[in-house]
Amino acid sequence: MSHNEKSPHQSPVHDTRESQPGLDSLAPSDGSHRPTPEPTPPGAQPTAPGSLKAPETANDKLTALDAFRKGSENYALTTNQG
Repeated sequence: MSHNEKSPHQSPVHDTRESQPGLDSLAPSDGSHRPTPEPTPPGAQPTAPGSLKAPETANDKLTALDAFRKGSENYALTTNQG
């Protein structure tokens, strides 16, 4: 097997930053991609549908899936059923 010069697993950057840990160098330097450390009011940040900060974001597709969900308060996070 010969050495493949074109490795499919290349770094996304090709300078001295590629030896640095993590991909923070690719993110905005102002940190705007990170969530705020303090609590925010409803609607201030994007949230998942139906979360406590955005309870009115339900739609027909999510409503149709409600019959397949089980209430998690009476169930363990994991089971021993494999």
